[in-house]
Amino acid sequence: MKNLNRKTHFFVAIMIGLSIPVFFACLDIWELELDPSFSNLIEVLKSQNLYLFSSILFPVLFVIVETLLFQIRQKSNYIEEEFEYLKVLLNATPDAIIFLNEEKQIIFQNNQSKLLFNNFANVLHQTEILKFFNQVEFIQKETAIDSNIIDSHPFLLNFKLAKFKERKNYIVSLKDLKKLKDKEKIIEDQKHQMIEKNKLASLGEMAAGIAHEINNPLTVINSNNSLIKRIISKDNIDVSKLELLTEKTKAQIERITSIITSLRNLSRGLANDDNEVFALDQVIMETIDLAKMRDKGKKIIIQFNNLNINCFANRGQIVQVVLNLLNNAIDAIEETKDPWISIEIKEEESKKVSLYITDSGKGIPEDVAGKIFIPMYTTKEVGKGTGLGLSLSKTFISQNNGSLEYINNQGNTCFRITLPKSENNSAQRPESA
Repeated sequence: MKNLNRKTHFFVAIMIGLSIPVFFACLDIWELELDPSFSNLIEVLKSQNLYLFSSILFPVLFVIVETLLFQIRQKSNYIEEEFEYLKVLLNATPDAIIFLNEEKQIIFQNNQSKLLFNNFANVLHQTEILKFFNQVEFIQKETAIDSNIIDSHPFLLNFKLAKFKERKNYIVSLKDLKKLKDKEKIIEDQKHQMIEKNKLASLGEMAAGIAHEINNPLTVINSNNSLIKRIISKDNIDVSKLELLTEKTKAQIERITSIITSLRNLSRGLANDDNEVFALDQVIMETIDLAKMRDKGKKIIIQFNNLNINCFANRGQIVQVVLNLLNNAIDAIEETKDPWISIEIKEEESKKVSLYITDSGKGIPEDVAGKIFIPMYTTKEVGKGTGLGLSLSKTFISQNNGSLEYINNQGNTCFRITLPKSENNSAQRPESA
């Protein structure tokens, strides 16, 4: 059909080109008062070279003109189709998109922007981007503006200045953040629930150990008290035995006081959401006391190099991370032969400090090591692990501008915590027993 139309156009162009010399030949016949026959017309055309030349020139010219016009029509149709296609694409996007000319007048507005805003001039006023028009080529910011959907609707505003030769155009796009904000809130709520769940699980696991640790000294104190009563009931009081029993009772009281102090320091750190300068070695020793309560057989040797260095981080979160790593180590090695845990602090360059927690385990298999920081992933038996500890620990350390990673080339199970070092010597010291 297209080829047929092209042939028709060529034929019409040729006929129009031929009609011009024919017209002037007819005028000559009329002036010469000749019979207006076809044979006379042919003779007149043949009699002058100008007519013969015109009979070739004008059809060729009209064919060329028609070809150029055809190409122009094709280009114009192509441009119109592309423009309509771009309009379809711009209308398909969920973002509100507006093009403005140099006078800040709307030259295009997609359907989403028409749906959201009756008067875009009010949007320009609310967002205060007019003052940036002649200053910056690009700006992006979150803003809350009134729309047809709801007042104070959250949007991500993008403003772009486009220049071409002497022309300026402005592109304004507004991405609806309402659903994104709602999803972020849901994720944040779920994250808090996971944190609280992990805290409760950790406290539940610790509770039995705390009860056992406090009950043993109380049993000794009660026994000593009974012996003291029996001694003072006799006529001849053995003062040396009383002193010995008193010293033993005092030692047990100090043990209970130490446990309570560690718990108080832990609760103080958990309640404080702010970063602070603290002595890392003191926090480690405090956490070791809490972790030892999990060692039911009291056979795990915990070694600590006790390097005096200060960190700047959230103290409570660091306690949780170290305690979680120590508890994991104890669970993994408490049934093995000659179990041990080594804790080492190393001062790194670029104002960083690294904490290595290594246990006597034989390491984590490579296929498992890549999953240990995934939320809800656990290798422990059902009921013995939440799968949240390591993932939350990594999150906590990241929030403190540090890193938590598993080191797989130590021959044993080793985790490394890296934290920002503090040059401030006035560190927060925990309460002493």
